[in-house]
Formats: sequence, C-alpha cells, structure tokens
Amino acid sequence: MLLLTPQLAVAKNEEINSALLFFEAKKWEILGEDRRALNAYLAMPKTAENIGAISENINKLALRSNDWDALINSYNQMEIIGKSPAEAPILYYADAMQRRDWKGARGAIDQIDMAGIYKFSVPILTAWLDNAQNKPINWQDISAKDNDISDYLFPDQAVFLALSRGEVDKIAKLISGANFSEVRRQNMVMAIIHHAQISGDVNMANSLLPYIAIAGEYKIEKAFQIKTHEKKSKSKAAQKFPDYRTGLAVYFANIAKIFADEEIEIPALIFARVAQNLAPGLGYSEHIAMNILVQNEMEPQARAMLSILDKQNPFYSVSKVELVHNIVEKGNSLDALPLAEQVVEEYPKIDAAKILLAQIYTDLGKWKQAQSLLKPSYEQLMGQDGKAATSNDTNSKDESIYLRYAGTLDMGGDWPAAQAILENAVERFPNNAYLLNYLGFGLLENGGDRARAVSLLKKANNLEPDNGAIMDSLGWAYYLNKQYDMAEHFIEKASRLDPNNGEIFDHLGDVYWSNGRYVDARYAWRSAANMLPKEKTDNIIKKLDFGLMTVAN
Repeated sequence: MLLLTPQLAVAKNEEINSALLFFEAKKWEILGEDRRALNAYLAMPKTAENIGAISENINKLALRSNDWDALINSYNQMEIIGKSPAEAPILYYADAMQRRDWKGARGAIDQIDMAGIYKFSVPILTAWLDNAQNKPINWQDISAKDNDISDYLFPDQAVFLALSRGEVDKIAKLISGANFSEVRRQNMVMAIIHHAQISGDVNMANSLLPYIAIAGEYKIEKAFQIKTHEKKSKSKAAQKFPDYRTGLAVYFANIAKIFADEEIEIPALIFARVAQNLAPGLGYSEHIAMNILVQNEMEPQARAMLSILDKQNPFYSVSKVELVHNIVEKGNSLDALPLAEQVVEEYPKIDAAKILLAQIYTDLGKWKQAQSLLKPSYEQLMGQDGKAATSNDTNSKDESIYLRYAGTLDMGGDWPAAQAILENAVERFPNNAYLLNYLGFGLLENGGDRARAVSLLKKANNLEPDNGAIMDSLGWAYYLNKQYDMAEHFIEKASRLDPNNGEIFDHLGDVYWSNGRYVDARYAWRSAANMLPKEKTDNIIKKLDFGLMTVAN
C-alpha cells in the first residue's frame, strides 16, 4: 500500500478537487448556466496549470455575467500569475492627486508598477505627479520608457496633462496640431467637452466645440446643451481644476479604444471599465465598451450599457446609432428595426441614423419605406438648382445618402432614376470608388454604355485596388465584352480578396466555363450556392446541372 506524504496528499486532493470542479463547470456551460459555470471555475485552486487551462473560459463567462472583478482578476493572473489587479491603485492615485497628497500618489504608482496590465501607464502617471510638484518633465524620455504604445499615445499625453491643469487654449492648440485620426480627435474632444459641460466650465466647452466635425446638427445640439449648463453653473460653483480623474478617464478610454481597434477585446473592456469608474457617465468609455459587447454577440449587455448614459450626453446618440449599425453588421436587420426606428424618431436630423434605417428597410425588401426616408435628405443635398457642388471629400456622409438612395431606387426597379442620382454623385465625388463602381456596374447590368462602364470601373479599381467587389465588377465588364482571359485574371484575384462573396464565385464559374475550364466552373458555382441565400441560387443550380447553354452577350 502506497502511503502519501502530507504534501503529496494535499497536492492529490487539489488535483481531484480541480477535476471535479472542472467537470461541474463544463456541465453548467452545456446547460447554459453561465453564472454557475463561472463560480465553479473560480472555485478551482489557483495553480499555474489551472489558470493557464481555464482563463479563457473565465473571461468568456465573466463577460456574459457582467462580472468585472472576475474578468480583471482572471486577466491579471493570466498575464502575471499571482499579481493583483491595479484598478484600485489607479483610483487611489486620482484621489490622492486631487487632494494634493503627493506621497499617497507616489505609493499608488509603486503599486501600479507591480501589477499586471496597467504597468505601462506608470510613466505618464509619474509625469503628472512631477508636474503637480512643479518638477520639469521630459516628454521624450517618457515616450522612450513607454515603448509598447508610445507611437499611439505620445500626442495624447500632452493633451491629458493640459486637461488636468485646465489649460483651455493649450488643449485646443494641441488637438488641432497633433497627428490624430479624425475619428480619434472627435472622440477625444467630445469626451472633454462633456466633462467641461458637467463641471460648469463653459469656456472650455465653447473653445473646443469647433473641433467637432461629425455633422452640423451635432454642433447645434451641443451648443444648446452648453447654454443649458451655463445657466445651471450660475447657481452652483464650477468644479475646480486640476481634475485628474477626468484626465485619467479620457487617457484610459483612449487606450481601450486602441485595443478595441486591434480587436484585443478583454483588455479593451478592462480599460473602459477603469475609465467608467474614474468618471462615471462621461460617455466615452461606455461608448467603447458597448461596441465591444455587441461585436461579441452580447447585445443585451450593450443595451444595458447604453441605459447608463443620460440622453443629453453627447455620446448617447452616437452610441445608439452605432449599436444599430453593429446589430445590422451581424446580419440581424429584423432585430435592429425597432431600435433603428426609435433612433430616427429621437434624432430626425442625424443622417447616419436615416441611412441605417434605410439599409434595414432595403434588407427586408421594403423599398418604398427606404425611398421615402432618404428622399428629403437627397433633395436637401441637391438644393434648389438640382446641382450639388463638386467635392473631393470622399469621407463625407453625403456620399452615403447618394449610394443608399440610388440603391433603394435600383432594387425597387427604377434604374433610370437611380442612374440619374449616381451621375450627380459622380460629378460631385469624382474620386469616390464606390460611386464609380455602382454606376459602372449598373450600366453593365442595364444595357448602358459598356465602354464608359469599363472606364468608370478601371478608375474605381485604381482607387481601391484591394477591394474584391470592385475588382469583380471590372472583371465582369471584360467578361461581357468577351475578353475572357482579362475577365479571369481580375475575377480570380477578386475571389482571393473577398473569399466569402458568393456573387464573385458565381461570376468566376461563368468565366471558367467560357474559357473551357468546366470542372473548375462547377466548383466555383457550388461555392457560390453555399454562400448565397436560397432565393438567389435557382440559376446557379441550373448551371451546376447544365452549364452555360449560351454565353451572355
């Protein structure tokens, strides 16, 4: 009989206990009991082996159960086993800075430096502390220490420092001059403006307002909100700067955005959570977290996140529109319809909301509703003379109105009206590849000028050489002109660029057949039939049975 030492007995018991809890967790997962499954995983002994094996399960279940503490603990243990989460020291740091407790802030930095995923923030937190004590700051040295993300965050650091000191003119100058993407600049300014509103600093809000460039109605909406807060601020003392909590909140929210853009979702959610705790209701962090939740099939949690925001928050309408967009992107147009109609009713001046609702109507075959929705916006674009000014701004929301309105008319059976709109659009946006592609392909499909169609599609392909759909259109133009070798070259390349597009594979099958590659043609058609919805596969099934009886002229 084998006798175990006390140490071996404990180890053996831990192993048995781990196995039992693991199987219990799996049982609850299968039954859809996320909370019970999570509790079983969390009860397992915290050995390195267990942490490595179950951390992904815990992360997934913690997200579904909205258990932030479990998520943060799991992530820290996965990265550096045994380290505690640094959220508490970060919050303590912000409060210590607010109290001018320099010793407490330094102690908090030491704790953050020892703890997992927030360690990279130590250089910027140290700089803020040195600045508060009137010590010189070497930003280049800080950037060098912050190697992992210095390329992303160096411009932000000076902005956040200026925010913490309430330096309005400096913030505006930095934001206008720093190398930010337009979306990032808008997000940052919106977050700071909202902080300025709720703190009563009307001067800051008004000075930053011109840097918001999303839509004209947004500026009007924000100006109204600022006036409202200006009246309120007379009856209560404005919050005093420096405001380290808000500065840190925007800082960590931007880090969350960087991770979210890279689809590194767990840290993105954790940083968004820290930002929420630093400045509840700021809006920016909730906005980021909500988008990540929807992308991870967690729509109920995303809706709950949206409910946290006040309807007057500048991020509320943006977040609601993006929530609808993300639901539609997941292929759930029917589920998105009630929310989309609600958004348009609440914000009738936001064209992005109308475009989304029109897309949903189009997806559901409701052409007339889509046309009625977009027609006023289109007429407003065209003006009284029926002509819109020429522009090279390919990022304008106007192009989406042209594309979507023309699409609703085309799919509703009125190609001549759609063509007229696209002609106007191409005149206004001569370098917009998507408008050029739609007009060129429409001419091909509706018996228009093929030579002009090829010219338009060549230009579109040169502007967007990595877009499979546009390259397919050009290849199809060559196919209709019986230039089968050229058609095969472009459509084969398009199928590699966009391997999940059934229409491209349908075209590829036609080209292969016309070039005598009959076996390859059937493989391509079979792929197309598997990708496309059933209502679009009747002709493909016939081609699989009989091939191309005649080649289209």
